Amino acid sequence: MDHSTTQKVKVSVIPILIIAAGLIGFAVVGSMIARIIDEDQTGGVSQFFTVRVNNTAYQFITTNPQMIADATAAYQDPARHVLHPNGRLIAGGAPDNPLWTWHYDANDVSMSQLSMELCDGSVQDVEQAGIVFDNGRFCPWDGRIIWVGVDAVSPTVSITAPTANARVSGIVSVTFTETDNVFVARTEIFIDSAKVATVYDHSYPVIYRWDSTTVANGSHIITVKALDAAGNSRTQAVPVTVANG
Repeated sequence: MDHSTTQKVKVSVIPILIIAAGLIGFAVVGSMIARIIDEDQTGGVSQFFTVRVNNTAYQFITTNPQMIADATAAYQDPARHVLHPNGRLIAGGAPDNPLWTWHYDANDVSMSQLSMELCDGSVQDVEQAGIVFDNGRFCPWDGRIIWVGVDAVSPTVSITAPTANARVSGIVSVTFTETDNVFVARTEIFIDSAKVATVYDHSYPVIYRWDSTTVANGSHIITVKALDAAGNSRTQAVPVTVANG
């Protein structure tokens, strides 16, 4: 009789221990899952935006949910196109602004309707002044969101003059067209391997006047490189023969 009672006690205790251990394990795993979900919601969301300022453009990325909503709304809603970005500058182009030597702090950028005049200016102004521009902020009043998301499409560029193997002399009109799914931020002109100009004129066609007397007579290569704000680029080159008297 005593032996039977002992067996019953053993059988009843084991399931209780298993259930308790299971509940504790479930609670621990549940806590870990909740923590992972919370971390993903608070730190795992980011978005790219492209901003056009007059004749060029730049990119920024933000992790602020309110900024993502505001910037997306400014892109989608014509009534909110008056809003412009205002952000703290950090040295270095970083992956989000590869065309320039600075980028926005992803956690310190917002959309504004009115900003202090001191932080207004062109992208080229910031490029020249660096992060000292208005104590480290940039708020282009003419800046408008023109693209939301990653841009992986390269521009197109086509040199229409001079033609390949043409004989040229004096001032040469290098004529080309360029297009992009978002916006061509700038165009670079090379003679052989030397960059001779950066062009922000996006009229069609674009004309750059090259003084061919700056190089020796003979064979040379004219290269035009179009870039967008994401750093995507496309080049076209034409060989020419310089024949100055």
